[in-house]
Amino acid sequence: MKDKGKLLIFGAGMLQVSLIKTANELGYYTIAIDPDPNAVGKNVADEFEVVSGSDYETTFTIANKNKVKGIVTTATDKPLLMMAKVAEKLCLPFPSETAIYNTINKFELKKILVSNKIPCAKGVLTNLTKLNEKLNHSDITFPVIIKPIDSSGSRGVYYCESKEELIAVYSKCTEYSKYDKVLIEEYLDGPEISIEVLVQDNNLHIIQITDKTVTPFPYTVEMGHLQPSRFHPAYGAEIYQVLNAAVKALNLNNCALHPEMKITKNGLKIVEIGPRLGGDFITSHLTPLSTGINMEEQLIKIAVGEKINIVKKANRYSSVLFFDLSKNNTNATQIVNKIKTLKDYVSEHELYFSDLNNLPVITNSLERHGHAIFSADTLEELVSIKEQLLN
Repeated sequence: MKDKGKLLIFGAGMLQVSLIKTANELGYYTIAIDPDPNAVGKNVADEFEVVSGSDYETTFTIANKNKVKGIVTTATDKPLLMMAKVAEKLCLPFPSETAIYNTINKFELKKILVSNKIPCAKGVLTNLTKLNEKLNHSDITFPVIIKPIDSSGSRGVYYCESKEELIAVYSKCTEYSKYDKVLIEEYLDGPEISIEVLVQDNNLHIIQITDKTVTPFPYTVEMGHLQPSRFHPAYGAEIYQVLNAAVKALNLNNCALHPEMKITKNGLKIVEIGPRLGGDFITSHLTPLSTGINMEEQLIKIAVGEKINIVKKANRYSSVLFFDLSKNNTNATQIVNKIKTLKDYVSEHELYFSDLNNLPVITNSLERHGHAIFSADTLEELVSIKEQLLN
């Protein structure tokens, strides 16, 4: 029985389906909005509306007319500014527009981190005309990372070892941005982690820390995630200290966070902060498997003003592996047959392309060929499962 009221869910794509299901199971009437009329979650929600990502008036009308108790999303930055505007108008728990803008705009984020002496990569904002001038007046040396200031999912991000390479990929980078300027950052050498976080009443709660696997340069596409991170015991206290300072500097409150950090020879450094739940099945699947905590459920509690409950109920290992069938030395049939033999460990899998003879080269997260999600009691078991899926 849907007696808890109505929730407005921004997005009904593959990565939002789990959130819609969680809200349904909690007894909320779910209203999902998405610009795609064929969004895979349209029939999972109680109600579905096709709404442009920039249509504030229609979005507000839907929220106001239905007297929604909260607004939520996951795994996407695109609706966050609109959500902040709607939440402020309806007095719903959510970060302010300013806080969201300063976090999702990668250059504004960097300026605030630097001004508050919070460790992050050095960076300059430039267009192509002033590229030489900006680099010459900075202490950034090659190699560098070039990225749009308003994109996500590794789209438009390139590793460059020279100025010639930088100029060559500039136009490709701006294809993923509404701005003609790009962010050029020093390359941070070291493993990258993400941190799965909830913030309520100005209190920061780290739920899990995640290791990631990325493609070789020049692209940095995430091809796998593993929980808990092997760096958790050694860096847990420092991670909390750095993130807590960042959250206070950005005035982020009553939200989920998905920060990404690098562990360098000079210590921890923040790469980016997503002011929402992490994508790639990290918070929807991996975190419940490894901790027993359903972060989607807790985010919904934050959205409707209820106190969260983050008691850890499990201590296991979980992972998602994304397939590159052109490099894995395998094919779809072999993967499916192997998954059948590992059915006690693999909880979900999917291959994304029907034409397996014409697969895209993977340059961003939308071009990956499929995934498998699996879990085990020990790290050794988990690594063995991954090796079997890859080989």
